[in-house]
Amino acid sequence: MKKSKLYRLGTETCIDIFRGTEKRSFADCSIIDQVLILDIIQKKKNNQFDKIKNEKKKIFNHNRSTLNQLITLKTKKTNYYEFLIQKLIRTFKFFLGFLSNFFTNFLHNSNFFFSNSNSSRVEFSRVNFSLNNKKKTNHVELLKNLRIVDYKRGVKVSGNRAYYLIGPGVSLNLALIQYGLDFMLKRNFISIQTPFYMNEKILKCCVQLQDFIEQLYSMGKNDKKFLIATSEQTICAFHFKEKIHAEYLPLKYVGISTCFRKESGSHGKDTNGIFRVHQFEKIEQFIICNSDKYESWKFFEILISNSKEFYKSLQIPFICINIPTIDLNKTASRKTDLLGWFPSGSNYKELVSCSNCLEYQSENLYIETYKNGILPQKSYLHMLNSTLCATTRTICCIAENYSENNGLTIPNALRDYLGFSFIYF
Repeated sequence: MKKSKLYRLGTETCIDIFRGTEKRSFADCSIIDQVLILDIIQKKKNNQFDKIKNEKKKIFNHNRSTLNQLITLKTKKTNYYEFLIQKLIRTFKFFLGFLSNFFTNFLHNSNFFFSNSNSSRVEFSRVNFSLNNKKKTNHVELLKNLRIVDYKRGVKVSGNRAYYLIGPGVSLNLALIQYGLDFMLKRNFISIQTPFYMNEKILKCCVQLQDFIEQLYSMGKNDKKFLIATSEQTICAFHFKEKIHAEYLPLKYVGISTCFRKESGSHGKDTNGIFRVHQFEKIEQFIICNSDKYESWKFFEILISNSKEFYKSLQIPFICINIPTIDLNKTASRKTDLLGWFPSGSNYKELVSCSNCLEYQSENLYIETYKNGILPQKSYLHMLNSTLCATTRTICCIAENYSENNGLTIPNALRDYLGFSFIYF
């Protein structure tokens, strides 16, 4: 249901749902009151507008020659008031739409409500593995010594966080992409390669405003297009302004794209190597399903389970954590991250992010469902997304977990795609 409609139900309970969500996200609750005030004023102006329209009808219904001058004078006055009120209504609608971008999605009860970003709840752990777990050289040095990444020339040509993949590095990157696609096709997902850029107007329906500052690259001041940060954004808009028959649901996509990110919000984090870069390839899972809450959360578990199975097949140790509400973006109702083991630092780092956005995106994109030609009152679809493999991060993790004294062992799952099992220093 549209959030504006929830406000207009006029019950304190509905308003408290919003206030509770903002409070549990440690966001500014005053935005709820601002929208309420604007909504009340807009309703009053709508009533005034209706009265003026009725008055105009009465004037024209009494159109007699003896009253022509009076009619002309009153009509001009009425038209002027009508113009002013229409202008005010458009202004209020604009601000209501703008403020609604700052709303937090309804939070799932399983979320970890905590105000500290460093406090996450571990939900799953896979640490029993057969690889040599002694502290090793970090991935930056390993990939350089293996001569599969050239950092120096990348920075010289393109600046900070740029790189060249060379020789076996290119093959390893392509092998991860093809293996990831094959892995998901076996699970009946539809493969899709998306555009690498989007129109600003549609992109605003998919992401929060903060992303335009911290993540997204503009293609130019006059050309209102942006490079995508993930194929989630383009797949999200794939059915823009469409009504999908219920019999075709769920729609399960696996997207492949190059991703572009400013990473300005992660200043100082993982500045060396190819773990956190401005350009990389990513395999993304995306599901569109009906708004039944049980089905929606069932698919959430399926998405994160797919990612778990993928990294199990690569024999990479990992944990899954429930992200605290203070770190959730505005679009997500719940978010679970999968973190891979990096022996050099004896720590885990993010490889996968899985989110259920409920109706947040489909409302903005007008993506609805129907059954037997009938549109139900609440017809917006749920949208879920999860990383399967961001190739550069996975290469870093493989390098640290599979390195040997004389080179790098290739995971068994990738050997058929590469045609070799070892890369020597």
